[in-house]
Amino acid sequence: MILNILGNILLNIFCIVLGIGSRERGGRCHSGLSQTLRADAMKKELAFELGIYALCVLLAGFLWDRPCILTTCYVFISIILLIKWHTKSDLIFYFVAFVLGSLAESVAIYLGGWKYSKPFFLIPLWLPFLWGICAVFVKNISETLLKARDKQ
Repeated sequence: MILNILGNILLNIFCIVLGIGSRERGGRCHSGLSQTLRADAMKKELAFELGIYALCVLLAGFLWDRPCILTTCYVFISIILLIKWHTKSDLIFYFVAFVLGSLAESVAIYLGGWKYSKPFFLIPLWLPFLWGICAVFVKNISETLLKARDKQ
C-alpha cells in the first residue's frame, strides 16, 4: 500500500516534469494522444519502478544500523525484480553491478576514500544487492521513460 502511494506520487511528478501527460480531475496522469491499455501499463510500470526506488531509499535510511535486516530486505527486492525483469540483459546488468560496484567501493574504502559504520568486509553486506537493484532499476526506468517519450 505504501509502495503504491509512493509510486503514484512520484509518477505524477514525473508526468508533470517530463510532459508525458496532464493531470485530470481524477488525479490520473494521461497522454492526450491515447488512453490505451499500453499507456496504462506504462504508467503502472513507472509507478512500480518509482515505488521500488522510494522503498530502497527509505529502507537504507531507516535500517542502515541493522545490516542483517536490510540485507534480507534487499535480497527479497532483488528476487522480486529478477522475477519481474529477467531478460538476459537484466541479469547481466544486475550481476555486473553487484560485482563491479562492490569491488569499486571496496577499493575506494581500502584506499581511505570513506568508510561505512557497520561493514562486513570493508562494505556493508547489503551494498552489493543495492548495486544490483540500482543497475536493473536504472536500465528499466530508462526504457520506460523512452517508451513514454516515443509515444508522444
